[in-house]
Amino acid sequence: MCSACCGLATTITGNKPQDHTSVVRDVGLLHTKSAQELAEYARSENFLEAGIGLAAINLLLDINERNAVEMNASKC
Repeated sequence: MCSACCGLATTITGNKPQDHTSVVRDVGLLHTKSAQELAEYARSENFLEAGIGLAAINLLLDINERNAVEMNASKC
């Protein structure tokens, strides 16, 4: 499946950068995977992988843009 849109997600990791233990599997090859394959990453206990998976799931959602509103999520 190919999409003309973009899936977004964020990974909250606190106030420090990820350390070497937060390696994403198949890093460097993610562009070769389907959105469905990347969506499986959402099941990972690795927060970086789970964020990638969530972004892929968001990409696959059928959104009616007429129902969209502009807002600042950090103020919710």
